[in-house]
Amino acid sequence: MTENKKEEKYTKLINALKKQSISLEVKQRITAALNNELAEDKKILRKQHAELKKANEKLENHIKNQRILYRNLIHEVKNKFNEIYAQFNFIKQNSDNKNIEKAITQTNIIQNDFENLLEWTKKYSLDMKPEITNFRFNLIVENIKNMYPIYQGNMKIIKKYNTSASIKTDKKLLEIIVHNLIKNSLNCRNKGLIIKILFTEDYKFYRFEFIDNGKGFNKAFLKNQDFIENTGLGLILVKKFVETLGGTIQFENVESEGAKVSFSIKNYDYFEI
Repeated sequence: MTENKKEEKYTKLINALKKQSISLEVKQRITAALNNELAEDKKILRKQHAELKKANEKLENHIKNQRILYRNLIHEVKNKFNEIYAQFNFIKQNSDNKNIEKAITQTNIIQNDFENLLEWTKKYSLDMKPEITNFRFNLIVENIKNMYPIYQGNMKIIKKYNTSASIKTDKKLLEIIVHNLIKNSLNCRNKGLIIKILFTEDYKFYRFEFIDNGKGFNKAFLKNQDFIENTGLGLILVKKFVETLGGTIQFENVESEGAKVSFSIKNYDYFEI
């Protein structure tokens, strides 16, 4: 009912009550009708108020999360500048041609990371649809490993999966997930780092485990899995993209080892795109 029609209905009922000729019984019926209308309007107003309150809370949370997301982005950019500084020191201390080439390669990777950070931040706030292709999972691992030539002597990746296995999912998003998990391990321990990667599949899901021998996750983060307050941009994106690919993710610390990340994503050979 529109506001004008509602007002007309109230006016008719009130004018009817004012008539002297109507009986007490009719007045009682009109009064009951008015009370019913008022009760219904109160329900509608309460519902609208609750919806507005919920929308306002959602907006406030969105603004808060965006502020923290951009804060994490700034922190990530700061880390990239630290990496560039480390590259210059590396060149200074290891000035033979082979090491200079490695440092230049790593600096190019850092430049690409800047571009990817901006792109990933835009994608984070969008409802993305996966772009599904077939590819070998091991190629992703090898490509990312080769992106860090200066760590080759200090990083060992143990592959507990069939290196020729093909999977069907969004290659770019899975690359971002794997890249950020390996970078997270490197940030925790860049000497003597060991990363175990397990990969299995069933007819519905691909399942992955990344286990390193670093210092593990922040206790505050593990307690409530708060991706906004207690982690960097990398793990926020990992969680977002795992969920985009129809999966779930868990974080834990493994006794006598370090951090463990377990996640699953849809097997698009089974699910319709």
